[in-house]
Amino acid sequence: MPKKTKAPTAADLKREEEQKKYLAMMPPELQKQAKAVSAAMADMGAVCKVLMPNPKKVNEPITTLRTMTAFASAPSLDSLGEHFTAETLDALEEKLVAAGAFEKDTLLPVEEEEEEEVDKLEIPSITPSPVPSLPSPSPSPSPSPSPDDATPEPTTKVVPKPSKPKEAPYAATEIPEPEMPVMTPALRRNVLLMYWIMYSAKLSDSVKLDPKTTVQAKIVQSIGTKLLMQSQQIMQQQKWMQAMLAICSASALFSNELWSHEDPECIEKMKIELDKTGTPMPVLRLEVDGKGVDSRNETVLPGKQFQLDIALHRDHALAEDAEIPEPLAPGGIYEAFMLLLQSVEEGKEGAVLAAVPAIVKDLTQKTMNFHLPFTAPPKAGKYTLRVHLTTTSIVGIYSYKDFEFEVIEDDVPTLE
Repeated sequence: MPKKTKAPTAADLKREEEQKKYLAMMPPELQKQAKAVSAAMADMGAVCKVLMPNPKKVNEPITTLRTMTAFASAPSLDSLGEHFTAETLDALEEKLVAAGAFEKDTLLPVEEEEEEEVDKLEIPSITPSPVPSLPSPSPSPSPSPSPDDATPEPTTKVVPKPSKPKEAPYAATEIPEPEMPVMTPALRRNVLLMYWIMYSAKLSDSVKLDPKTTVQAKIVQSIGTKLLMQSQQIMQQQKWMQAMLAICSASALFSNELWSHEDPECIEKMKIELDKTGTPMPVLRLEVDGKGVDSRNETVLPGKQFQLDIALHRDHALAEDAEIPEPLAPGGIYEAFMLLLQSVEEGKEGAVLAAVPAIVKDLTQKTMNFHLPFTAPPKAGKYTLRVHLTTTSIVGIYSYKDFEFEVIEDDVPTLE
């Protein structure tokens, strides 16, 4: 049954009328581009609303379920309408629960009468977050927000589900809490079909999709792939570390149609697919070191330049005389990894300080070296930087390495 929605407000109607007026003034080609940009912004706004950092748990990893729910809520998937085959989806959900994809009743749709009380989702602005700075040496923990006072329930009648209070506008530096979308029957279908893409190799013998659901799954796969690619750039601009890691993880699973980065069965399937292309399963090691640029040693002075040196070792590199296969990716690329740098500080979000692509065009290359210059914090103290190694294309690839350093006050007097 179609979801009931509230009638648009006068402001909504006025805004829609103005958009139509501006579009009508554009040439057809520009109209097409404007609509595509508008659709992409609406999709990324919906995704950001779910994946934005939780201010109460700033460094909590984002689950695959939350990531897939974020993409399943994108307006582009509204093209599927409200149609679905309940029997097929029920059987698929049962098998996914049995396979450990998520807990039972996690995707339970809301009651129809409750849907009318849910406010229309507002798409947040996705302007880039302020450039993060390295942490202070001795941070004071931020006070936890106190819970809202509970409203006593009347004793003479049933209390309806409270409508969601309208959120006040927030400044660019403030981070609101992430918001899970209402689990409507259509959203449940989208989430289940995104999971089907990842679990199809595992469940194909026990679950058979009907023709209608098969077509819908192909549409979800096509749109989902596009959304995952678009979101990588957006999350990097937002500097949301956990969201970036979650999207890289989900992209590798979704693109390879596999369900886990740890399951030995998935790792073996990944190896088989790579063997078909003549490339081995990556075996990678990170080494991280640093030094002051001015001092040319490990001494780091306040506010001075220092350099982070990262070595990515490819222990799976082919021998010099090995037969080299033709690359399947454009530009002669065999492997593509991402190095994400963050500051580590208790109780504070470790935002993305730098994102460095590690592109492999030579399968015999044993080590890739990267040198990242930074300005040291202005205060003396001990600091920690973390380098994450991830990828959007290969399942089973993730590791990180911490680098601890100390900023020491320069006690040498200035010569006059």
